[in-house]
Amino acid sequence: MKTLLCTLAIAGSLLAVNPAEAKTVSHHHDSCDISLNYDVTAKPQLLSVAEDSVERYRIEGDKLFVDGKQVKLNNEQRELVAQYRQGVTEQLPKIIGLVDDAMDIASDAVGNALKPLLGEEGTSKLNQSLENLHTRLNDLAYHRGDVYYVGASEKSLDAAFNDEFSEEIEQVVMSSMGSILMNIGKSMMNGDTEALGAKLDRMGEEIEARVDAKSKVLERHADELCQSFEQLQVTEQQLQQQIPELAKYTLIAGASNKQ
Repeated sequence: MKTLLCTLAIAGSLLAVNPAEAKTVSHHHDSCDISLNYDVTAKPQLLSVAEDSVERYRIEGDKLFVDGKQVKLNNEQRELVAQYRQGVTEQLPKIIGLVDDAMDIASDAVGNALKPLLGEEGTSKLNQSLENLHTRLNDLAYHRGDVYYVGASEKSLDAAFNDEFSEEIEQVVMSSMGSILMNIGKSMMNGDTEALGAKLDRMGEEIEARVDAKSKVLERHADELCQSFEQLQVTEQQLQQQIPELAKYTLIAGASNKQ
């Protein structure tokens, strides 16, 4: 979830250079505040939870290993562990899909709708930055063969969105603003302010049209994902109550147990 929110925040910062003040993509659910504390890898019959490349625990079928040691479980606990593994595994493709969909919306709205004000060169630079962003996100959330991975730990996010990336985003935003102001200045010098105003209005409407329908679908899917993780959070809490070894490794954080 942190990855998705990061994507939308960056997309919003790029959209903010639009003088027409078009709407940005956002997701908010009044009753859902869910995030993941660790990196998660899922393979057939296996779920691994890690931090900084160190595995904290894994579930193989209905067997649980914490800090590399197998934990003895009774029948009820084995059933609950397997249920939890399957539930988390089913959500990972949805997270990856949301990240890709959010990136597609940002690329379409920002890269295409701002072209009249950015010009060819400015649009090319902006699109390149969006591609770089997508590449970084693909390292954080991906599906390769039968492996699903979501890097949600703070260290993974810091590694992906480091100072170099922040500087790149700052440069492209400044460059985009420069291109926009230059084009606005040219229009004003030519006495074409009325046409410029109409262009900005059309651009705002175009961005809103491009974003609106897709963002509603995205928001609905994000809401469904949040509800699924809220249910999994209850299962995780049950596991932690029954299996003390898991108590120190809370994967799903929310309003009730945010770390």
